[in-house]
Amino acid sequence: LVEEPCYPGTLAVVKPLGVNIVGLRTDAQGLIPEALAEVMGDWERRHGDIRRPRVLYTIPTGHNPSGATISADRRRAIYELAQRFDL
Repeated sequence: LVEEPCYPGTLAVVKPLGVNIVGLRTDAQGLIPEALAEVMGDWERRHGDIRRPRVLYTIPTGHNPSGATISADRRRAIYELAQRFDL
């Protein structure tokens, strides 16, 4: 799981490894917790037999390329979701 947009250097490294990249919506404050909950909560219906993600790649401070910094409240919400979905 990656934020959209995602730092191109990261994508350049993981794509050749065959990593299945799934983008998550962001806004001016960064990753939207509800987007993470929506994607993970509905994974099987949306993605069928593709294994659930085990990694969330996020840049919470000074996101590149957007420059967004995630608030403390939003960080807590993302962390709770990451725990819930074993990311």
